[in-house]
Amino acid sequence: MPRSPEHSLDAQGSEREVTGIGVRSRNGTTAGMSRRRGRLAIVVLPLALATLLTAIVLPGFIPTLAVPAAAAGGMPGSLHPAVPPSSAATSAPDVPVSATTARARLVLTHQTSWITGPGQDFAVDLKARAPGTSTSDLGITIAVYSCLGTVSALQASLSGTDVGYLLSRTHHPLPWTSLPAAGGAVELRIPVVAGNGTSSTRSGPVESALGGFVADLGTVQPGCGVYPVRIGLVSLSTGDVLGELNTQIVYVTPPPAADKLRFALDIPLGTTLGPTDAEPRAASLEADPLAALDATARALAQPAGVIGDVAAAPAVPVTLGAVPQTVQALGPSGHAKALARLVALAGPSSGGIRQVLVSSYVPVDAAELVSSGLAGQLAAQVQEGRRALATAGLSAPLAATAGSGVWVTNDPMTASTLAVLHSDGYTDIVLPASDVSSPDNRKTSVQPFPLAATRNGSFAAITSDPGLTTLFTADSGDPVLAAHQILAELAQTYFEGPNTAYPRGAVAVPPDGWRGRGPLLTTLLGGLADSPVVTPVTMNSLFAQVPSTTTLRLPAPKLVSATSRSGSLPVAAIRAAQSELSAFDGATPTAAALHEQLGQLLAAAESENLPARDQAALVRQDRRAVAAQLDGLVVAGGQAITLTAQNGRIPITILSSMKYPVTGTLMLSSATLLFSDHTTEISVPSVTLTSSNNVIYENVRARVSGEFRVNVTMTSPTGNLVLTSGTIKVASTAISSVGIVLSLGAIAVLLGWWVRTGTRNRRARRQAARPAHDTSDRAPIGVLPTERR
Repeated sequence: MPRSPEHSLDAQGSEREVTGIGVRSRNGTTAGMSRRRGRLAIVVLPLALATLLTAIVLPGFIPTLAVPAAAAGGMPGSLHPAVPPSSAATSAPDVPVSATTARARLVLTHQTSWITGPGQDFAVDLKARAPGTSTSDLGITIAVYSCLGTVSALQASLSGTDVGYLLSRTHHPLPWTSLPAAGGAVELRIPVVAGNGTSSTRSGPVESALGGFVADLGTVQPGCGVYPVRIGLVSLSTGDVLGELNTQIVYVTPPPAADKLRFALDIPLGTTLGPTDAEPRAASLEADPLAALDATARALAQPAGVIGDVAAAPAVPVTLGAVPQTVQALGPSGHAKALARLVALAGPSSGGIRQVLVSSYVPVDAAELVSSGLAGQLAAQVQEGRRALATAGLSAPLAATAGSGVWVTNDPMTASTLAVLHSDGYTDIVLPASDVSSPDNRKTSVQPFPLAATRNGSFAAITSDPGLTTLFTADSGDPVLAAHQILAELAQTYFEGPNTAYPRGAVAVPPDGWRGRGPLLTTLLGGLADSPVVTPVTMNSLFAQVPSTTTLRLPAPKLVSATSRSGSLPVAAIRAAQSELSAFDGATPTAAALHEQLGQLLAAAESENLPARDQAALVRQDRRAVAAQLDGLVVAGGQAITLTAQNGRIPITILSSMKYPVTGTLMLSSATLLFSDHTTEISVPSVTLTSSNNVIYENVRARVSGEFRVNVTMTSPTGNLVLTSGTIKVASTAISSVGIVLSLGAIAVLLGWWVRTGTRNRRARRQAARPAHDTSDRAPIGVLPTERR
């Protein structure tokens, strides 16, 4: 008998009834364990709720349980700050903090870059962003920590990790409204006190408008100089920490112990020019192939601003990673003044204080081009870049002599790519630190090292600092703070080895896509201008001034990246377009300006900053631009050509609206006409079209009369590009001797057939007309007929 859905079998096979509370067996008993679990849940749930409420409410009544490490003087990530070795450390602040509001923050607008002597204050200007909180309810806390020993420790402090111990701090929040205000920001002028073991850098009482707070650095030890400073934004009513800011006091005991750190900064000067939103007309591409690019004044405003920022720091040597495409587009886009200023800054008359690198026409991933079989395009990129810079009036440091070019990249490098770059004339290279194995020299600074490129040549290589690269984009919302963090890391790099007997170097290459206009760049250049421990230099000067690992007999890094790279480049389309351009160049040898524009448009399609769809779009526009040029060649096929003799000359007319001569191979073919070489196909090399109407004559022979088609095709000298094609019609009214003989023979045969046929017919008729009984004319058999009497 089938069971209902409310019943099942237990493990022993006995039937059970499923209820909403437990499992009742068929005999009516309920599972005991289920009942016990139900009673336990009734008891435990209220206890759990009570515990949760206690955990939430209790911190509001016990302040010490809710004070985070930052408020207590330690770094985030640690509940207890390290115990200082001197009385400079103090107890935790009295203001309780119970929560953190992520939306609020402090923004740095100004800071003293270097503390270089007694009596100098550490000035900090701040703006607060605290939505929903009144200014009168805001307060500031300040904590100064002990000197850092390594760059890694500095980087940890920037991320909020607990390093060092507390030196001095504010005991109570400083009301925001009590601080001096200027330009929408408040100013903190923090007196700095430091000793050298015997005396303080300040004589007499130290006055402070910050409730008596001073930054007491204690005894400054040799090799020390970077002191983390944490500034907090708190709510005076609740004690909540609303935001924090991590910066540094850089204290330099005068005079510096050794040579300053050589620092080369590559300032990107360029923008990404993609295809226009609307596809340009063929006529526009014919007049200017670069019309396919969105090179508007708005698109080029950012690099024009960078030029102004660099000009504002005339004494600071820098390297300008000027994108040649951008430099070329400045003038036509309405930024002629910016271009003139750039030429004045870094042109031949600038005195070499600034260096413009000769790079690819647009930023490219060199390793991807080489691994994709487009090594020739990498050389074309360099050629177009050098030509664009020279046309703009900038000196091109890359020449045929060795040791004149520096290739700077953030992309992974391969051994095959190094060989191609070396063949293109580069002898120095700046590459990412991740591309090479790093010997453990326990120093963040770098020295040039040899890097083999080919059997007969090598690079002088140096690696960019990954920590500095990261800082350029670590906090885009506070560019002034980012600039001071970069300065602090440079100072910390210097303090790692201030007593070395040889200069040390550092290189900063901002990440791809970084646009340096604005407070970060101006603040950084301003800090470098008066740095007591860092000397800014150009890339060329860095390689010249800093001794290599070979000279110092130090272990040299080696290239570790040896794998091929592949990306989004439309490789097949680029190869086809390049083949067309090469063929077109050969067919139009005098159109140098047009060749340059077409080559630059194809080079623009290889930019690593463009998405794949825009790369493909620019390749397509480049091929359209070539086709638009070739539309100016037309085979005149409407002409009527008539041959009145068996042999003759036919004119082939090609119309040209192109502004330059075109040279190619003329190919003719016909199914019935014979050309001068007695074949139905002929090629006429080195045909040049120079005028609007170009007539080329060709000898032909008509084998028969009638109307024929002649196919006309003009190709590039290499034969892999059709310049124009068409068909002309030829009518022949001449009769050949062969035709006549054949015709006469046909007529004779026809007449013979007629005669023979007629004779047979007449004979047959006569025989048919003779009577059957008429035998008079017949003689008897055996008797000769006799004359009838």
